[in-house]
Amino acid sequence: MPRKLRPSRPPGEDMDTRTVLFRNIPVSVVCKPGIRRIGLRVDPRGQVSISIPQGQVDERAIQNFLKLRYDWILNALQRVREENDKSFVPETIRFGDLEVRVKRRATGRVDLRVQPPDAIAEVTVPLNMPLLDIQRLVEPHVPRLRESRDRMRKALPAPFVYESGEMHSLWGEGHELVVREDKKPCVRLEGKKIVMDIESGMDVAQRRELMRLFLRLCLSDELGSLVSRYERLMQVRVAGITSRFMKTRWGSCTSRNRTIRINCMLARYPKAMLEYVVVHEMCHFWEKGHSQAFYDLVGRYYPDWKSASDFLDKASSEILI
Repeated sequence: MPRKLRPSRPPGEDMDTRTVLFRNIPVSVVCKPGIRRIGLRVDPRGQVSISIPQGQVDERAIQNFLKLRYDWILNALQRVREENDKSFVPETIRFGDLEVRVKRRATGRVDLRVQPPDAIAEVTVPLNMPLLDIQRLVEPHVPRLRESRDRMRKALPAPFVYESGEMHSLWGEGHELVVREDKKPCVRLEGKKIVMDIESGMDVAQRRELMRLFLRLCLSDELGSLVSRYERLMQVRVAGITSRFMKTRWGSCTSRNRTIRINCMLARYPKAMLEYVVVHEMCHFWEKGHSQAFYDLVGRYYPDWKSASDFLDKASSEILI
């Protein structure tokens, strides 16, 4: 994920900003001193911006950079629309009792899957594919999708409602949840119990966000020292670390920028799982694919990687938060 642009000086001071039009997409171009490479981001409002080294990048280079990342920009804009546009209604196709959600992306392939945690059937298709064509492509796979959905539903435990007495995991150990009313909402660990202070009237969604914040903080406490340790062992520098809740991945990385992203849900599992994911993503700095050479490299730093990988494959259907 491109780094966030955070000017260290007041706007306008030693910075030149202008807007260019690229394939009908307005792009804010910010010339910044002190940076070495072009950075790209799409903010939650759908504004595309790039930061460039001051006086070192011409208009042609900007257009070439945007051309190479056009698909990424389209996908980022589509995600912003899906997540932030209140008027957005997802497209769906129904086959009897099976509803298939349509996800449009800048891609040349069609991908079918059943997504945890809600066992929702989903098809990823090119941006402009007609709905009738999508229906024809999906129809032969309906029995398999229905079978996968039903199997996943049976395997899933009941979702959390964040009430006293529930058992929640932290670093692989079970902790009883205790919910109390308080003026200052927060979640903390007290001995073997997880205590959640809530304001009167807080609903399940608000309680879930409190728990998410707690898990993110727990993960952050471990993540920094873990990455530092493997930076020394692997003789590589990680330029940026972010933690977020992801539905389909335990971690991801951008080898070009030396950045990694970690799923906060790992705080629910033994710390060894977090360690494995960190090693896995850092090894991608040298080996981009999942070749034998990649796994040989992972095994050099985390010998028990296969057991950890199998554990997380099984745990992926349990993401309920």
